[in-house]
Amino acid sequence: MTVAVIALKVGFVSTQTINLINEIHDNLDDDDRLETWALPGVRKLDISAAAIADFYLEYPAERDTIRTEIPTCGSLWGLVLFVRRVGLLLDSGMGMQWLNRGLAVASIIDANCDNRDLIVSLVVLRSLAMDAGFETDDAFDAAISWSSDRMHGILINARNHKLSDIHSTVASFGPPMDTG
Repeated sequence: MTVAVIALKVGFVSTQTINLINEIHDNLDDDDRLETWALPGVRKLDISAAAIADFYLEYPAERDTIRTEIPTCGSLWGLVLFVRRVGLLLDSGMGMQWLNRGLAVASIIDANCDNRDLIVSLVVLRSLAMDAGFETDDAFDAAISWSSDRMHGILINARNHKLSDIHSTVASFGPPMDTG
């Protein structure tokens, strides 16, 4: 029995929330964490993370449950890497949607990992968003408004990183540079 099913027994949780949490749980276990930048947006984990992010953004009443249950799925490292990886999708016609999905997944992680790793992922996402022409301050401010208090400092840190720090972070932890 998964954690989401247990949550249903404790109190009211929508069936859709349970299904999305269970899907994330299954895909976190199966994701290939060694290939961080491979197949952005089409990996099973990316598809399920995008779905739960969209649901999280659309249904504020479900946010607390999602933030509470996702950490019980085990290692959140795959979701931390998702926050970075979606930066590669910002040049698509759905760039702002992918930016919001990355921020929503960071909010869902809710500081239940090494905060430095989450900040790095958010800085990489922000840098790639700026490179794609997005104004990131407003997006980060919106994320702060729908995140828990635990996430505010992390989001503010990533939003306010100095340009020189952003460049060194992306050079170390961002997508491989095309040298060809």
